[in-house]
Amino acid sequence: MEQLLEWGVTHSDPSNPAQNDGQERNFDSGIIDAILGRSDAVEIRNAVDCISDPNESLANKEIAFDNLEMLVEQIDNAIDIDNMNLWPKILSFFDFKEKSLRLYAAWVCGTAVQNNPRAQKAFVDKGGLKRLLDVLKSPEEDAEVRSKALYAVSGTIKHYPPGLAQFEKEGGYEILLNVLNTSNDLSILRKAAFLFNTLLVQDPKMVATRIEEKGLARQLIHLLKVYGPQDEDLADKILQTVIAIFRHSSKSLSTDEISELRDVLPQMRNRYGTVTLNKDEWDELENMTITPARLAAVTATSGSYQNARQKVLTLYRDWQRAAPTIVTEYHLDIPTSAVRAKIREEFEKHRYVNDLRLIDVLLFKG
Repeated sequence: MEQLLEWGVTHSDPSNPAQNDGQERNFDSGIIDAILGRSDAVEIRNAVDCISDPNESLANKEIAFDNLEMLVEQIDNAIDIDNMNLWPKILSFFDFKEKSLRLYAAWVCGTAVQNNPRAQKAFVDKGGLKRLLDVLKSPEEDAEVRSKALYAVSGTIKHYPPGLAQFEKEGGYEILLNVLNTSNDLSILRKAAFLFNTLLVQDPKMVATRIEEKGLARQLIHLLKVYGPQDEDLADKILQTVIAIFRHSSKSLSTDEISELRDVLPQMRNRYGTVTLNKDEWDELENMTITPARLAAVTATSGSYQNARQKVLTLYRDWQRAAPTIVTEYHLDIPTSAVRAKIREEFEKHRYVNDLRLIDVLLFKG
């Protein structure tokens, strides 16, 4: 400030123009910084240099990381990281022994690539996605760091097809399955479930196929059973993901997986009601669990149930839930509501029903 004041007084003296001219030519660039402020590019480089300096304190490095993360929120600044060739140095920060610095490194990466295709490309090209996946699959890494790394992975591949392709090439699906199998950290599990849902929107056919191939759906359903009753947010994310899987590919779940899902749905619906899914979504999900294989199992049995009321009620519910599948699978030119009405009529008329007789009524005489 003293330099700035001296410069101002000197340059306000009209009686000494020559001196003024000379001092302007020798003007300290630091004073320009004081007046105009440093450019973001300079601030980014200074932050990276501070973090890289082995003589800097941990506190100063954390402050520099905090400043860097705020700077790269700006799209142009995030792009400039590559222009200044700083990605290799930033990725090297994952080697710090201090957990807080590794956490900050993942945070900076995740912020820089959010909704920024040019930054995503540069990050993937410089090996950033591979480094994040290495962090994720490391069992020795701290859970909080892994959670932040998953946030960064999500930002790297969302709405960026080349990133998703590289994710698959680097074994990303297998790494996520390992995370689901081994982690009990709810933050990581929520992020993983949400990422699957996002990717299903982005590339439904391919992602649904990978989910089927890698066994990811089975583990999601298992997590719903284990953690769903105690964690509403995780239950919601898994249920939304399962609906998305069904909508895009009814073959993405095996018969066993559908059976396991059908068993857990009543508990989830009773516990959360419309807090997680609305009524139509719950109904849709329950109807989706009535597959052609399940329908075949229902219609394969025969005989009367007049002496087993509970079996009658179970059969009735199965048929009602199967109504949309009946319309679709048998190409009926009647609304689902009409099929359900006919089912109700037959059950009320006979109190029990032979499965083969009922399907005959529905398909050929209804």
